[in-house]
This record gives sequence, structure tokens and C-alpha cells, in this order.
Amino acid sequence: MANNKKNKGGAPSKPDEQKKKKEIKIRLTETQYYFILNHAEAAGYKQPGRFLSVMIWRLVADGKFTYAVHETISSQIVNQLMRIGNSLNQAMRAYHESGDPENLDEFEYLLMKNESAIDIAARRVGRVRKVAARLGRDDEL
Repeated sequence: MANNKKNKGGAPSKPDEQKKKKEIKIRLTETQYYFILNHAEAAGYKQPGRFLSVMIWRLVADGKFTYAVHETISSQIVNQLMRIGNSLNQAMRAYHESGDPENLDEFEYLLMKNESAIDIAARRVGRVRKVAARLGRDDEL
């Protein structure tokens, strides 16, 4: 029997992990679209999407494309710590105004209660640092 596999020509097929199966749609104004189209054609690309893909990966690889990962997380952490500080200040003020040891007990209770919130905030900061380090952005923290 003859081998039924025929050489169809063309490039060899890629393994599944190298195939580009996902896509992202973007909306552009007409001006933006023609701007990209003109640059793609000038660079020798027939497909503007392919041009954008290559440009994005080149910018990222060269380190010219940067973004802040930690800003929103950091503001959340700062807000949480400010709330904790306000609670502790109120409890300590109540103790100082009254001199009542029960208020000191309340302060100690709030300290212990907020200790876990501070630990959570510290873990979040640690995760942000890890992400920033992976992205080469740890010098900004």
C-alpha cells in the first residue's frame, strides 16, 4: 500500500501552544483606523491587525511600553490603612478623655482586630511587588 499522506506544501504546522487562537477586538475612529492602515502598509504589512500585534510585542520587549500595575491596588491599601488609623485614633482619644481602663480595653481590642487587616494589606503589597518584579517595574515601588 502506498503512503496516503501527501506533502501539501507550505509551512509546517505549529504545535497547539504556538497557534494564535485568541483575538481582541478594538474600536477605532476613522482617523485612527487609517493612521494604523497607512503605517501598516508603509511597513509592508497587508493586515493591520498583524502590524499592531508585532508593534505591541516589540514595544513590550524593548521596554518602551510601560504601565502602572500597582496604582489602584496601592490606593485601596492606603485607604484601608487610613480607616484603621482613624479607628485606632478614636479609641485612644476616648481613653485619654475618660481615663477609663475599659476604653483602653476597647483600644486593645481594636488593635488586635485591625492587626489582621494590616496583615492582609501587607500581603497585598507583597503580591504587587511580585507582579511588578515580573514585569520589571519593581524599581518604581
